[in-house]
Amino acid sequence: MDWKRAAAKAKRAAELAAKARREATPGGMARAEAMPGEGNVGAEIRGMQADALSQKQAEAIGGLGEEAGYLLPQEAAKAARTSGNVQSMQRMLDFLPKAKELAAVMKAGGAKRGWYRASSQALIDTFGPQDAPRFAALLAALSPQTSVESNLTNALNTWKNWNAAGRPTDDARIIEIMGQSVQGTKGEKSVMDAWRNNSLRALKAEDPTKVVLSGPKVDSFMGNLADDVFRVTNDTWNANLLGVSQSLFSGSMPKGNPLDPGLTPGYLATNARMRKAADIAGMSPAEGQETAWSFAMQLYERAKQTGRSVVDLLEKGDATDELIRGAPDFSSLFQQPQYRGILEQAGYGEQVGKLQPHQWPEPVGDIRQRLAPDEYKQVLNAAKRLDALADQRTRESYSKSFWKQEETPQNLPLFGTFETTPYGASGHLAGFADMPEKSRSTTGSMIASPLRDFAEKDVLHGALGLPGIETRKTTGAWLPESGIPEVNPAFAAGVEVPLTKGGGLRAADQKKMEAAEAARAYLTGQGGGAFSGIVPGGEGGFFLPTEGKIDPDKMRSLLADPRMRNVALADTGQGMNIFNPMEGAVSPEAQAALRQTFAEPGMNKADQAPYTKLPTLAPGTPVGGYVDLESAWQAQPGSGAVAREMLQRVEQLPQGQQRALSEAMQQPAGDLFDIYSNINKNKGLPVREDLMNALQILRTEGLEGLRKAVERGDFVAGLSPLLLPGASLLPGYDRQEAMV
Repeated sequence: MDWKRAAAKAKRAAELAAKARREATPGGMARAEAMPGEGNVGAEIRGMQADALSQKQAEAIGGLGEEAGYLLPQEAAKAARTSGNVQSMQRMLDFLPKAKELAAVMKAGGAKRGWYRASSQALIDTFGPQDAPRFAALLAALSPQTSVESNLTNALNTWKNWNAAGRPTDDARIIEIMGQSVQGTKGEKSVMDAWRNNSLRALKAEDPTKVVLSGPKVDSFMGNLADDVFRVTNDTWNANLLGVSQSLFSGSMPKGNPLDPGLTPGYLATNARMRKAADIAGMSPAEGQETAWSFAMQLYERAKQTGRSVVDLLEKGDATDELIRGAPDFSSLFQQPQYRGILEQAGYGEQVGKLQPHQWPEPVGDIRQRLAPDEYKQVLNAAKRLDALADQRTRESYSKSFWKQEETPQNLPLFGTFETTPYGASGHLAGFADMPEKSRSTTGSMIASPLRDFAEKDVLHGALGLPGIETRKTTGAWLPESGIPEVNPAFAAGVEVPLTKGGGLRAADQKKMEAAEAARAYLTGQGGGAFSGIVPGGEGGFFLPTEGKIDPDKMRSLLADPRMRNVALADTGQGMNIFNPMEGAVSPEAQAALRQTFAEPGMNKADQAPYTKLPTLAPGTPVGGYVDLESAWQAQPGSGAVAREMLQRVEQLPQGQQRALSEAMQQPAGDLFDIYSNINKNKGLPVREDLMNALQILRTEGLEGLRKAVERGDFVAGLSPLLLPGASLLPGYDRQEAMV
């Protein structure tokens, strides 16, 4: 590629696009947001890249296709830093809705086009060009984990009191002022940790136009409020619309690089896709995000309020411009008495009195009138995704309260609970359990990551059509023959399944869970795969509800207590399933041990001595299953014993489900091969060569390839180079050593 010629061409196209944008935009904004015509957003950004990027950087991101041309220079440079960044971004792009669909959603939310422009203008008109950027930074700094209305209340009161105090720059004094200003009754304790450092950055900066906030969402929000039309604010509602976990957008400023807000591959990929969609819609990136945000929030909340689906609102004509227009924005809120009052108290009465209501686009009524037939189909896809999110949240909520029912319910939360510390007798990653807890937790999260999709739901369960609950962090409990309790970081992959009239699992769901947990145990080198649930209204087991995962020390104490002999403990991240698979009932002595371990100090002296608050132990009937792989792992390496045990569970499924599970296992198998290789290289833990070879086969050929290799007694490549420091990863394999 002739880089100089391509860069010059991109710059010329950018100049023409910028000229068209300026000419089409009325008003006196510092920058203008109207970008008439498809392609102008990309043209301008590619011009920026031509000015800032090297040929090497441009080539590094080239694999992202068209989306590469929608990364701002700083973003492109961050993406180009490692091949891993580009690979992660590409996977995210493959998962995200297509740009064409998002463009249709942006058009559907067109009644709120101008959210940022109106808000930016209100800030400039109220605070003036010198202070508007600083207030925008404060407003963004106080935006996490709160509503638009509360965000504005907190920011206005903090600004008012900070001004009245003489604009101090001392950290302690600023936090004290914030404690007096934000909503809540706990003073400085009401100031959320997520607000503190960024608020200090906003109020202490000598030049507020050069402030960089920690966190890509808040930094982008600040930019949008300060009239940067190319930034994209990816928040909770964007995540909801896109069907991904908001955690993918979480990042923080790296030490030593105060110019990077903490851009993550997930954030970068979403920026690129949203900008491309806005370009198709003929909007700026800021406009595309604000209209998509308004669509998602207003329709989801209306569906929730009315007990209807988003699809139903659309199809019945109840998704209107009036509804979209109701999305809160700072410009409109400035006109309301409670906010005007704070501004008047702060000395901005004259400015507020001159504020003019923003002129929103002309309403059309039913938002379907904004859309061509094909665009409406695209919007329906987004609506179905929002409805699926509502269903998932209903399942999540039910999983925390199901135990309160006195009779057998129709549905039950069921959890596959798994550790990431390999079975000791397998020899795979031997020494993993001896690493410090923090290291085990960090490394374990890496191992568990390939088994979750971008919505944090389990990929194996999802492939089998099981309605998922977001995977949770838990505490694993294991008492080996040595008698020394082993407590490890673990995870719970949840689903909600229907029960039979007798209160048991349907045979089909039992087989699905067995297959999924067998596959998971095989991939992660576990001694077995377990899944369990407690059916209320029965007997034989208990559910102990908790807030979050079980404390490791409490779990360790239970394992060491002789009264808990043979009692199984399965942490689900919001409670623990407790049952005795050997004796069929949890003894009174074990129940006493549980109550003592989880008892909390209480003030009510009517409680049992020694005046403690006793935990809830909700009785019920345990259901679930366990796939035992221990003896198979102990067989001669290369015998194929573990693979046969796993395949036996998979082959209980219909052919279509087997194929779906096979496809779902391929990418995790490849990722785990790479992760195990890096653990071997960086931490010196040995890998089990036959398992590594199996992962390579699964990565390229799926379960069918593994099945054929086992049937033939195939021999596949020994990976002894993996045991040598600094060895490179092998791209393929030769059949020379036997399967696990």
